[in-house]
Amino acid sequence: MSKDRSTSRLWQSRPNTLHPTCPPRLNYLTKPLLILIMDSKSIKAQLTCTLLRQPSEIRLSIYDHLTLPPFDGYEEYAGFFACCRQIKDEVEREAAVRLTAYLAEIEQEAIAKYEDRWKGEPLTEPITLTAINTFENLEVILTVPFLLPSPGIDWHRTYYFYGCVIYPGSVSAKQSAHEQQQDIHHNRVQDMLDLLEPLYSLHLSGITVRIEADDASLARIRNDDELLNKKFPNMSVWSQNTEEGIYRTPFGRLIHPYATKIDSQTLHMLFKYLDDGVPINTTKIAVQWDFAETPPTSANSRKYEHESSNVNRGRSTTSMFAADRLTGVVLTELEVEQFLWNEKKQGERLSTMINSRGSGGREQARTRDSFLRKLEKANKRLQEMGVLEDEDADGVAKRTNFDYRLVDGEWREIVRGDSSAA
Repeated sequence: MSKDRSTSRLWQSRPNTLHPTCPPRLNYLTKPLLILIMDSKSIKAQLTCTLLRQPSEIRLSIYDHLTLPPFDGYEEYAGFFACCRQIKDEVEREAAVRLTAYLAEIEQEAIAKYEDRWKGEPLTEPITLTAINTFENLEVILTVPFLLPSPGIDWHRTYYFYGCVIYPGSVSAKQSAHEQQQDIHHNRVQDMLDLLEPLYSLHLSGITVRIEADDASLARIRNDDELLNKKFPNMSVWSQNTEEGIYRTPFGRLIHPYATKIDSQTLHMLFKYLDDGVPINTTKIAVQWDFAETPPTSANSRKYEHESSNVNRGRSTTSMFAADRLTGVVLTELEVEQFLWNEKKQGERLSTMINSRGSGGREQARTRDSFLRKLEKANKRLQEMGVLEDEDADGVAKRTNFDYRLVDGEWREIVRGDSSAA
């Protein structure tokens, strides 16, 4: 039962015995004030606040100086936005205009960057950013084209282990050409999805990446039996998101880079937060595609034969897709606090391990210092979040008894609570 419904029943359970005209759902907590107002002949309600009595131009000028949702920092003005319905409505309209302009700017910059780099590879579908839903539950949808290789480019149909970069002398010229084609495909996908990075700092309920294909591409996909049904061995390097592996068919190898790009991008954003304090306020990202010939009967009616989950360094990923990979979704959720605790523990463990080996020269000192810096940054971010205690899987509160701090230009182990080191 939701909170609203249970609260509603609580109000309705109170008998209306306080005043004959008093609304029954308000009696319980408002008895003194309501009776005073209803019995008084002289009290007049102030229907508008001072700001609403000013011209709309002045109000809009004031809004121009405020941070509006969903941009980071709007929480400072949340009480003002909610003070009355008219101000809330005006702020919603102004926030929508501001967000639309912001998304359009990001979209145009991304398209210009892509077209400048890939002049000979035109997009079959446009790249678009759209904000949907309401003021309180805002979602941004990025629509990107599905990149289907031209006839004659067949890297995705060939089984090989990607290794020419590591072992350049151990692969044939044909495999080397295939890997170059694969790199081009991955880089094109990456350039399209790079525009998501500025969106993680926004307060959104989620980001959805929709992969779309034009009619000509859809016809080629659906009529290509080898593209959909040929199976490759399920090598572990190809199954980062699922045990079955999206990568196990030629078509899956074309879809897979979209999901892996989100995985690497979210890890990059977590480290930007750790290192530089760049905020992460949007923590749910979905990649969706649906190229099936038969449309779904409802929004959630697709059946997926394969589903699995993976948790790694603050990222929880769930992948679901059909056997032919024509429909699927990859959901990624960020656990920022868990990421910080993991980095903190790793810094403590590895720096202690290096210290136990004794002096090992400059290289060992640099490695130790890098782990100590990571530990210092993780401690700082956790303090900013107001997290004071670490809890293990059983919920038992624990504290580490030391921190690392820079003192007189050197990293030192400081006992927690030692004021002399401040």
